[in-house]
Amino acid sequence: MGEWVIELEGVEVRYGYRVVLSGISMRVAPGEAVLVLGHNGAGKSTLLKMLSTLIPPRRGDVSVLGHALPGEGGVRRRLGYLGHDPQLYLSLTAVENLRFAARLHGLRLQDKELFTRLEEVGLLPVAMQPVSSYSRGMLQRLALIRVSLHGPDLLLLDEPFTGLDTSGRKHVLSLLERLSKEGKTVVLTTHEIREVYPFADRVLGLLRGRVSFWDSTENHNLERTEAWLANPVLGGIA
Repeated sequence: MGEWVIELEGVEVRYGYRVVLSGISMRVAPGEAVLVLGHNGAGKSTLLKMLSTLIPPRRGDVSVLGHALPGEGGVRRRLGYLGHDPQLYLSLTAVENLRFAARLHGLRLQDKELFTRLEEVGLLPVAMQPVSSYSRGMLQRLALIRVSLHGPDLLLLDEPFTGLDTSGRKHVLSLLERLSKEGKTVVLTTHEIREVYPFADRVLGLLRGRVSFWDSTENHNLERTEAWLANPVLGGIA
């Protein structure tokens, strides 16, 4: 189990009686970047929530960073999870938000380090402004810094490019590339596949909660993936 950051075998997740994920099996090696694709309702967000320990599997075997789930809460401090809510305090400045996040993780970071992190995503000029004045894309960039601040081994990012303009996407992609070079494992969902595909090592296609394909981005190239997404069979997934 130690050689895999993520190991899933026959995993099923339900919301009540509704099966959202079924028969999910995959293995992710340390340092890999994984792109999770599928139309709305395919189970992408549910998969990330399960890996982040927010929801339990109904059946199957789940191992994340060597911890069997559910039941081992110690894995959470080695995770960085970004959901649809950026989880920021709007009345605080960007620096104050990061100071608070650092304290929650038991970190003692100097403001110089926080300013460096903000500069990396283009937020240094507004570092001392209340977050309530930020655009959606600025909030997203700050949230990404927040979830990566403690140096997690595994980053689970649900639509990290939401609300970003061209410049913002470049900043975020540059940050993800740095984290990947540092050996961090990244699993993300996005609709910006043309920009993100060269970054990813593997791609997972979900169709109605099941694995449609799980392959390297070299074998399942961008052209094949875009053709898969355009397939009418995928349309109208609830």
